[in-house]
Amino acid sequence: MTSQQQSSSSSSSQSTSNFVYIQSNDHSWIPARLDGTNDDGDDETTKKKTARVTIAKGDFQEDTVLELSSGGLKTQLTIQLKDYPNQTLPLQNVNEAGKLQPVEDMVDLSFLHEPAILYNLKARHLAGNPYTRTGDIVIAVNPYQWMMDLYSSERRLL
Repeated sequence: MTSQQQSSSSSSSQSTSNFVYIQSNDHSWIPARLDGTNDDGDDETTKKKTARVTIAKGDFQEDTVLELSSGGLKTQLTIQLKDYPNQTLPLQNVNEAGKLQPVEDMVDLSFLHEPAILYNLKARHLAGNPYTRTGDIVIAVNPYQWMMDLYSSERRLL
């Protein structure tokens, strides 16, 4: 690998590593952008690790996958990391532009955790793909509608 490829590769991963999820009482998980972390306190017993994040401001509707890359109003929050495993925020599976990258087989998710699974299922559901896999396991999300292209007479004959 050339030094230019290494530089490009590291800047690419660096640009996507600040897209995280934060816990929400109303929505389970919300996509956010990590702006920085702080260690407040004098010693290990009083130290409180926090993270500054930016989230999209507005209505989190069920029929959309909210992304920070879509522009719009944003707000900043300070998050207590003690509520997260290993005091780290779960990373999003996004491309360099910050767009969610849904996959057909969740084994292919770079970061496999609860919010990644939920957002992948939601994105596929909204795109009219009720079936997703995890290896040999098929996960079906009820589309709550008849899907002609999946359940047509012609398709059933295949």
